[in-house]
Amino acid sequence: METKRRIATVFVVLLVFWSGCKTLEQSVSKPRADVKDVKFGEITPESATLLFDVEIENPYSVDLPLQKISFVLSSQEKPLFWGRADLQTIVPSKSIEAISLPVQVGYSDVLNAFKGFTSGLKIPYEAQVNLSFDTPDLGMIRLSLKKAGQISVPDIGKISEND
Repeated sequence: METKRRIATVFVVLLVFWSGCKTLEQSVSKPRADVKDVKFGEITPESATLLFDVEIENPYSVDLPLQKISFVLSSQEKPLFWGRADLQTIVPSKSIEAISLPVQVGYSDVLNAFKGFTSGLKIPYEAQVNLSFDTPDLGMIRLSLKKAGQISVPDIGKISEND
């Protein structure tokens, strides 16, 4: 009988502990983010800059370091570009910031992805973006974001690979 009572006591203690952890986890606010747009920035014979316009909410009373971005950009379920970049971006405390996050892609990748398309044409895209933050309460966390929209084919005809 004593063994059953000890098992029941341990079970109740673990249940209370687990419930407390869940309540604590739910009470700690996490940053939120939303991809607003994806577009091309500067294009050179070596690379192109892909810009992810992201709105980030920092609920903390301290600045929030955004450490990394990784992404896959697809069109009609065909991957166009993917990659990652280390960032040194700070989201100020208790704020909502619109930030343009640059990622470099190879110029030849841009040429291959848009072969046969005319410049200025808008094509559908799906973006899967992961942002990694170093949070004060939860340590490193990752937010997974999705965005669908249209992206304009950049004017790549003026720059050749031999330039």
